[in-house]
Amino acid sequence: MLLYGSGQSPIRHWMMQLVSMWACKQPTASGPCGECGPCRSENGGVDVQIIEPTSNPPIINLEMITEVDRPVKWEGVPVRRFLRTPPMMSPRKIVAITDFDRANHRASNALLKTLEEPSPYARLVLTTTRISRITRTIRSRCLCVGVPEPLISTGFWSKTIESEAGQECLAELDQILRIAVDAPDGAALRTGDQLRKWALQWQKTMEVSDRAALTDLLQFTGDWLSHTHPERYNLRSAIQESHRLMASAHPTLLLDVLSMELTGSSRS
Repeated sequence: MLLYGSGQSPIRHWMMQLVSMWACKQPTASGPCGECGPCRSENGGVDVQIIEPTSNPPIINLEMITEVDRPVKWEGVPVRRFLRTPPMMSPRKIVAITDFDRANHRASNALLKTLEEPSPYARLVLTTTRISRITRTIRSRCLCVGVPEPLISTGFWSKTIESEAGQECLAELDQILRIAVDAPDGAALRTGDQLRKWALQWQKTMEVSDRAALTDLLQFTGDWLSHTHPERYNLRSAIQESHRLMASAHPTLLLDVLSMELTGSSRS
């Protein structure tokens, strides 16, 4: 599959959702079960490989796709070797390659052989924000899916965020919350991990402290719920209580509670 669009955050978010669904042993109509071994493992566990461009400028080189007869700096396992053996935990072996428009000609040709003769247990997803730079031969062998920019009003956020990076973070949070409120109770662990990663990214993007990032996360979640699910009073009360406990409770504990409340909110 090839995911393409104009926004990095939405594309990566849906890539990870797809990876989670493929890795899950018992996926449901609303997403991964959240309870099996792969769901509880970081990034889907040992049967998932995520490859991103390296070096400066960022490039996907031949050694990332197949073995080469020369010393290489890249320390990962080439795609073709990774897919040579069957999965250990998941139903499938999964490879996700981000920004595939940065693959050089030799890497692109090497991956083409894998796309033409995939193993029955193999799943591959590529992403790009510049689909015109993906060769026609690669595109013709992939299911190409456009990822739209999230159609979300920013008027309800309690803070005005002017930077493009900040707005992308809010768009990503919007998608995390949309999936979380309809997810099964078992998905709380995955939701908590996503919220932790979002808070860390927000901290780096906005250059704030970890506690300030968590405070913003709670505030934005409350804003989002007031706008999209005004009837869910119990969840909004839980967020208000989390605000009150900020001074004494550990941030990780608050995120765990928030994720459990979110994934159970559709049944409240």
